[in-house]
Amino acid sequence: MDISTFISSSIIPQQNDTCLISFPSFSWFCETALYQNKLTISNSYWKKELFPHFRTTDFNHDVHIAVFASNFFWYVGVRIIDSNSIYQEKLFLIEEGEIFSFFLKGDSYFAFIYTNFDWEKCIYTNLQSDTIFFWKFENNIFSVFNSLTEIVVFEKKIPLGNKKFISSKKEVLDTYTLWCMEDPFSEEFNIFLEICIQKFWLTHTQKWVFHFLNFKNITISEIYLFIGFMGKYNCIISDDLLWLSWYITLEKAWDNSFNLPETFISSENIEFLDPRWEKFRTGLLEISYMEYLLSIHIELLKWGMESIEKLQNEQIVFQHKRLELTLFDAEILYTKYQKQKQFLINILKQKIS
Repeated sequence: MDISTFISSSIIPQQNDTCLISFPSFSWFCETALYQNKLTISNSYWKKELFPHFRTTDFNHDVHIAVFASNFFWYVGVRIIDSNSIYQEKLFLIEEGEIFSFFLKGDSYFAFIYTNFDWEKCIYTNLQSDTIFFWKFENNIFSVFNSLTEIVVFEKKIPLGNKKFISSKKEVLDTYTLWCMEDPFSEEFNIFLEICIQKFWLTHTQKWVFHFLNFKNITISEIYLFIGFMGKYNCIISDDLLWLSWYITLEKAWDNSFNLPETFISSENIEFLDPRWEKFRTGLLEISYMEYLLSIHIELLKWGMESIEKLQNEQIVFQHKRLELTLFDAEILYTKYQKQKQFLINILKQKIS
């Protein structure tokens, strides 16, 4: 199976106007999927008017990338994957942007010009400035120059700056909880989560634990798209989000029956061909969640012991000793989960290198 066939067959239209992108290395839902100038989307859902702040009109060359996007919480989440290495990805949270392709001396290139959540203008492109070509972006015009003749060989105007008005007056209707665990394989994912915490109408009590404040102008659909964009191997949903049954629920994560294989012989291309990857990634998420819960439990036990020590009351010495024993057991279990997780990560990294 070549990479082109694999990617196209892994984009699965859903009945709710989204696509399931089912790669063994990472899987998620999104509204838009573009690959090698081919549009794959369910029910003709892709329309330019639905994404006025994310334009792809001139994305019409084979540049060996796949582009996935969803519109949620007033922003557009964009994921760009190099089809020559599908485990590598770039994640963006943008206010507005445009991705386009162009042709230079027999080679195809692309540029993604966008404004981030601070309205800073940014560029991501695979055209590297060298002795022949260099590019500039000035006055909303992207230009490619021939460095020898200083003649413009490509030029495109990118209008940016259509700011949207967001009312600060919102009435909270409901709250949903999501545990989104850190992905050890993707630095981009973790940066994306940091941005989400800072910018979205969310609160968090611990790292990567989101409480969705469902305001009147935030729909269930937007929450669905946000969770879907985060990916199934990073999110554990609470029981009140059962409409996302494809994800791991708290009940399953609490099962506490993680069994790591003693031996693991991979296929030649585990990152997109070996079906056991699904079990490994799911197990990694569950172990990470239990490790996270134990870390909280350990901190609470330490706080309880410190509180007892400050009271200096001989009548509660027994409670202190009981907490001490419980802490001892919890730290042993925490170390066990840490070792399991690191063992699993090492296996996976070794097989995809």
